[in-house]
Amino acid sequence: MHDVGGSAANAFRHTAEPVDGRGEWQPSWTAVTGDGRNFTIGSAKRNAPNMLGFAMNVGTGEICNTVRLRGHDWGGRACSKPRPDFTFGGTLDNEVWLEAVKLTV
Repeated sequence: MHDVGGSAANAFRHTAEPVDGRGEWQPSWTAVTGDGRNFTIGSAKRNAPNMLGFAMNVGTGEICNTVRLRGHDWGGRACSKPRPDFTFGGTLDNEVWLEAVKLTV
């Protein structure tokens, strides 16, 4: 992303022992990463938990997301203003996970 004053995020992921049928957040958010630099949340490792959702923010402007969940079509667009606001995409349901994400700034 460019011209957003950096971005940060956190993953909400599947857990083997859910509380109230919900997943869990990663232990912490990523550090704010400068414009035009990549960062990763969640994991692509074979045994890694499925990602159910995510939270993401930017320093300036607006960030929007549209997600597609397992067994569902594309959802509506969700947007947020700069930090401390953040946009959430996905679900808290431990049995439904993200299949695709579209981000716009």
